[in-house]
Amino acid sequence: FEIKIVAGDPLKHESKLPINGLMVNLEESEPEKDKRISMPGANGPHPQLSTGIRSLNVLKNAGFIDMSGIQKIELSNGCWEMGWRNEHPAGALICGFHNVQTVKRHDASLPSGRIYISFPLWTAESLVTEQARKKEAKEVLSKYEREKDDAMAKMSETHNPLMKALHYRSAFAAAEKM
Repeated sequence: FEIKIVAGDPLKHESKLPINGLMVNLEESEPEKDKRISMPGANGPHPQLSTGIRSLNVLKNAGFIDMSGIQKIELSNGCWEMGWRNEHPAGALICGFHNVQTVKRHDASLPSGRIYISFPLWTAESLVTEQARKKEAKEVLSKYEREKDDAMAKMSETHNPLMKALHYRSAFAAAEKM
């Protein structure tokens, strides 16, 4: 599959490093000891919750564009694992690599060393459960959004200052429930 990443803090207004084109193939075999990195599940405090470390074949290295053109990012020792947390409906597919050299674009950088990318996973049962929970939450949110919008419309329509305050309070109460 193909992976796209944006390195940088999304909450800060600073440079980002958009990385595109990484293509990998997940293998079933275990990697050779010298061709793998330490993985957070299999080498962590609860290795029994991991599928174990498996080989990952990098079909195409990732790249990014800077002022001098397309720059490639060389990743080696790729491996993957699936980890399931105790008593949780979801797990994670974790891909790990060794980034051979630090790459920079403006103020954003991807340092050399280990890189992990995780993707959420669900069992068929837990996915159905979580989708139903999400649908219910969206319905509740929609209800409170309608209440807030109705109260704001009533506030705009009235000229009575006391009624404006009352409708504003109702809109604020609905917004707090969201």
